[in-house]
Amino acid sequence: MKFSYRLWMCFTVVAAGAVSCDDATAIWRNQTASLGGVPAGQRGLFQVLIINNTPFSPAFTMGVYDPTDRNSAPSTLQFGPEVNRLLPGDTASDIFDVACARTFSVGGAEMLQFMRRNLDEEAFEVVDNGSFIEGVEFFAPQEEGESPTAGFADGRDLLLGVDFVCSSMVIIRLEFSDVGEKPFRVEYDVIPSETTR
Repeated sequence: MKFSYRLWMCFTVVAAGAVSCDDATAIWRNQTASLGGVPAGQRGLFQVLIINNTPFSPAFTMGVYDPTDRNSAPSTLQFGPEVNRLLPGDTASDIFDVACARTFSVGGAEMLQFMRRNLDEEAFEVVDNGSFIEGVEFFAPQEEGESPTAGFADGRDLLLGVDFVCSSMVIIRLEFSDVGEKPFRVEYDVIPSETTR
């Protein structure tokens, strides 16, 4: 029964020309995943740890948002010299408790669009700085003056129910990249909630 329902759902979505069967399954899992709240209707938490495995300091915006709620503003946190939250090379951040949402993003374009469109003017002025960029920018440390850029990494979006679940721990790793055009990449690992207790 479960297999035939999934096959029917994939056929319907693919026949409509919207997305592939794998994409339809990911969308279904994301939109039906629990937001982890107790009692029901509340939002639970997941944890985020960022490990910088490069000798450079990054600037980026990370946050959570619900793509189907076109009027909500993402809940975000920024790193970089302009926001006085630094993550020096070869270090790790504190562990952050983050409210569950359908998408967790590190420098994702859609999250930045939501921020630009849905934050009020005063709130947007606070986040509109050198960390409000698509992807992650890396800077070489300097004693004085402006730090030269060492390069960029593409942003990364993780979907609730597909890439992580509420109450798990998401470990974001900033790494050198030996493939592609950009010298850095954003990787992730997930530790399920059963092993974090």
